[in-house]
Amino acid sequence: MRERLFSLFALTILFFSFVLSGCAVHSSSFPAVKNGVLDASRWNFTTQGPIKLNGEWKFYWKQFTMDIPNASPSQNQDHTIIVPSIWNSKKINGIPLPGQGYATYTITVQFNPAEKNSTKALYIPTISSAYRLYINGKLAASAGTIGKTAQEMKPQSLSQVVYFQPKEERVTLTFHIANFVHKKGGIWKAILLGNDKQITDLKQKKLIFDAALSSCLLIAGLYHFVLYLLRRTNKSPLYFGLFCLFIGIRSVITGRDILLTTLFPNFDWEISLKAEYLGFYLALPIFVMFLHSMYPEDFPHPFIRLTQILGGAFSLLTLTTTSVFHSTAITWFYPVMLACISYILFLLFLVALRKREFALLNVSVAVIFFLTAINDILYYNQIVKIGNLTPFGLFLFVFVQSFTILVKSARAFANVERMSIQLKNLNNTLEEKVRERTQKLEHSLQEMAAARSEMSALAERNRIAGEIHDIVGHTLTPIIVQIEAGKRLIGKNLPLAIEKLELAQELVRNGLNEIRRTVRMIKEDTLIFDLLAELKELIHVTEKHAGIEIEYTIFPLPDLNLSQKKFLYHALQEGLTNGIRHGKSTHFTFILKEENETIVFLLKDNGQGCENITYGFGLKTMESRAAEINGTLSVISQPNQGCQLTISFPL
Repeated sequence: MRERLFSLFALTILFFSFVLSGCAVHSSSFPAVKNGVLDASRWNFTTQGPIKLNGEWKFYWKQFTMDIPNASPSQNQDHTIIVPSIWNSKKINGIPLPGQGYATYTITVQFNPAEKNSTKALYIPTISSAYRLYINGKLAASAGTIGKTAQEMKPQSLSQVVYFQPKEERVTLTFHIANFVHKKGGIWKAILLGNDKQITDLKQKKLIFDAALSSCLLIAGLYHFVLYLLRRTNKSPLYFGLFCLFIGIRSVITGRDILLTTLFPNFDWEISLKAEYLGFYLALPIFVMFLHSMYPEDFPHPFIRLTQILGGAFSLLTLTTTSVFHSTAITWFYPVMLACISYILFLLFLVALRKREFALLNVSVAVIFFLTAINDILYYNQIVKIGNLTPFGLFLFVFVQSFTILVKSARAFANVERMSIQLKNLNNTLEEKVRERTQKLEHSLQEMAAARSEMSALAERNRIAGEIHDIVGHTLTPIIVQIEAGKRLIGKNLPLAIEKLELAQELVRNGLNEIRRTVRMIKEDTLIFDLLAELKELIHVTEKHAGIEIEYTIFPLPDLNLSQKKFLYHALQEGLTNGIRHGKSTHFTFILKEENETIVFLLKDNGQGCENITYGFGLKTMESRAAEINGTLSVISQPNQGCQLTISFPL
């Protein structure tokens, strides 16, 4: 019942909109212009109001002239044209005029003698696409720059009020109009003549109306965007918000009194025209997507895809072609638009028959909106004269949509209240269960803490074992080398053999010192560890005692923590030990650098190599340490081609 009352209210608003619009435009009490003359000698502007200068104006095609009666016979092409209308519909010598060209419009107004020297005003709407207005031969107003070629003229969409005082009973108004940028040329909106205060008030009312309507649409669009951000699972507010923004921006550009050029007179004409057409083309698929989000079972996907393709294709055409072309191409879209509207109305009637939620209400206002859209299509094609009604229909649709959202929100709030009461009752019974489960959880946490303690101790033992393995392995390898050398030299060169054994003894002492230093490092994690100095010392000692050659390049490194430094140190230590012991290597190449926020470690030797590498304790420990700092370790080896150890980890 509530939905039916609301639908009746919406239809009533639409009826009064049409009635009021028709009364405002189609008054038969105005004197009409006949053969270029408006007889207003019996018209009292103060009591009877402004006059629309509608009727037969003098028209001179491809002429910019002021003194028409004195022109030569070849130039004095005495024609009339109906105002308001586009000159495209005019025929001269049986040939229709093109949309692009230039012409002179002129009218003589016969005033009441009592109106002499009183301040009058003209309300001039937008004229396609540039003009100059002369009153009794004197320049009174202009919009854009007129010219006889496309290169000479500059368009401007500007509505304005022009004030003047008639010094005589007869006043001649002459418009020089040029259009080379749009499909329609001429005066196709009514020009008003009245007292200065009447026209000024009319202009202000139109501005206030356009500003209020555009603001409502834009605010509604932003409001629905916020609703979507708060609940992104529901796409309806997103599509409806986009639709409101498109129509709101279009109403700023094409309102009854163009708000955009009133605020910014020099705004680029081409950009505003493209924005106007893009708002028209994109509104159709966005609106269909909105209806689909509300009734997904009733709007088929192929139809949605079709509207998206059509809207995108015409939008692309608007962005990539000239204004003359895409202002003509919009007429191709009108049949498409009407066909889509017809199909949407059919689908909405099915929605109403299936009794979906708010179906009757939404269908009613959608029908209203589509009727206003059809009226605007007919208006822009000079078929009807009611005017632009789409903002009225959209405003009503926005109002109804807000109503449905309010109802849904109220229902959701009521559900929340009911669930809160249920939750409160349930909470009273859950306290005991929570107490029992808390005790179980505490017991589980204690068991987990004990397990974590055991795991931590195991990890610490493994770390200590790994570091001792690295040190002992690196120390014993050169000792074995020196002892083997001493054994071979005992019978040949006793002094040199003794030197080798003494060197082995020195290595044992160094190894013990190294183990003691490692134990201190394990106990004192805050110990200052100079990585560069330690790496150079390791390389020097290994070269001296193992009789090998190590070619190294260590680039400047960023600040590293102690774990990273120790990892790099022991990695080099393990790599050298494995290369000497298993690969019989005599030459190593070592590179350490920072590259793209990553530390890169590369150690290559000239050892024997092998086809398949089996990770021992040392490599497994090194791989585990690399994983702890989010790094990777790889070993590449081929028989008789040495071995390459690569390590990298992010900073």
